[in-house]
This record gives sequence, structure tokens and C-alpha cells, in this order.
Amino acid sequence: MNRHSGYFELPSLETLWRAIDRHRNPYRLKQTVSIRDTPVEVRWTDRAEQALAQRETPLRVEMQLYFSCVVKKRVLFHEQAEPQATPVDTRLQVLFRTVQATSCSPEEFAQHFPVQHDFESAAAGKMKPSRLDLDYHHDRWHGEFYVGKPPRP
Repeated sequence: MNRHSGYFELPSLETLWRAIDRHRNPYRLKQTVSIRDTPVEVRWTDRAEQALAQRETPLRVEMQLYFSCVVKKRVLFHEQAEPQATPVDTRLQVLFRTVQATSCSPEEFAQHFPVQHDFESAAAGKMKPSRLDLDYHHDRWHGEFYVGKPPRP
């Protein structure tokens, strides 16, 4: 049977579960930091707060705009602290980078995110994050960031 999404179609169970999970585990905890002379709101859930409290070293969260064949937003989690990262508090650091792939190969992009270097153009310098949302769920860190105006919380 060929189903197309329509106006009156019910959302999938996965979509409903994500909405319920967001409602039960909202991004309650907030801190504003300055990255590239712009305020960035960092929000995290109670689950993320519990995971941060158990850490012995700060978690470094890298927001990355990755320019290759396509532009991709990535949130990477690193175990080691970095001096250039902006501290949110003693347990959490954030960093924003615009990077460019050395080549544009769709297969390589899909598998490995090829070797990269910082993308330092005037246009890349104007791109700045506005909000970072963090969660810890099923023993994994999850993150999403917004460039420009984020959607309403």
C-alpha cells in the first residue's frame, strides 16, 4: 500500500515517543556563554546533569559546521579538555568550529568525514551558534545546535 503523508495523517510512534520524551525530560538547566562575541544559550536535561556530575574531567562539546559536498551540522563529544574551549562550568566546555573537507567524495563523506581543516573565510566567520541543547540518553551523549534564531523552546 502506497502511503503519502497528508494533513490528517497521524504521526509515527517514533515521532510521538520523541515528543513525550522531550516533554518528560525538558532542557531545564541553562547557562549563557560567549562564543565569537555572541551569546550562546547552552541548555541541558536532568539526565545530562546527572551524567556530568559523575565525570571526573570536563566534557568538551564541539559544535561543527562541516563543509564538504554538503553542509552538515555535527555535535562531537570529546573526553579531553581544550584551552580554546569556552567553559560553561567546571564540568562542561563548548567549542564552535567551521571546517572544510579536503575533498568532495560522497562515499568518503558518508563513511569517514574526510580529513579537514578550519574554514576561515569571511562568510564562515559570520556563522555563529545561538543555542546548544544537550541530553544523555541510553548511555550516549546527544546534542543539537542552532545557527541563527533557534526555534521556540
